[in-house]
Amino acid sequence: AGGLGPDGPLDSVEVFTITDNPAQTGCAEADTGPSSRKGCFIRPQDPAAERPMNIRLATPRFGHTAVSVSGGDEVLLVGGFATANREEAATSLELFVGAALSLTVVGSFDVGRGDLAAIPLDDGANEFVLAVGGRIGGGIDGSIGVPQIQTTRLRKVASPDGTVAYQAEQISATCMLPEARYGLGAVPLRNKTALLLGGITGSAGMLVASRRAEIYFPRIVDVSAPE
Repeated sequence: AGGLGPDGPLDSVEVFTITDNPAQTGCAEADTGPSSRKGCFIRPQDPAAERPMNIRLATPRFGHTAVSVSGGDEVLLVGGFATANREEAATSLELFVGAALSLTVVGSFDVGRGDLAAIPLDDGANEFVLAVGGRIGGGIDGSIGVPQIQTTRLRKVASPDGTVAYQAEQISATCMLPEARYGLGAVPLRNKTALLLGGITGSAGMLVASRRAEIYFPRIVDVSAPE
């Protein structure tokens, strides 16, 4: 979904599928559709539209992160830049539901930024997406923008009308990323913690690779008392 094209950020969405569905088109071979024998990328169409219309992002973007949620049935699109010069951030959270081939806005990011890391986690009571670091700005003038320490929990909640939404919750300032950086790696571990690795920090015209590695704990545990 999305990306940066010759004319700016893209709003296009494509899905690689092996499902035999003649209603979905877009394969490289125009006269064929996807099948269980040979899959291809399709541009899914909005079933709610009055006439056939390809699903598109509400906000064209690049430099965002796509996170597999709900056991792999859905994809949450987080962050990114809405303009090629990175002056404007994409703040809408958009959810793609595979079963329905639908794409909807499900919330807003607290601090718009791109080139961040985002992974699914679980604190034992609630599933959420952890969005870490990133940068604001950084364009053709050689500036890398402003690297961020922002650390946000995106918690799945039910709206009053029964629809799904994601609520952005910034964690305590003392628990945010210790070093401001973007382009970092994030890996969920089996014990429900997350390993945060590397990234880029620095200033205008100078990129500095970070050597930091941290562990993020979804919840605080008093190790002095037995659970």
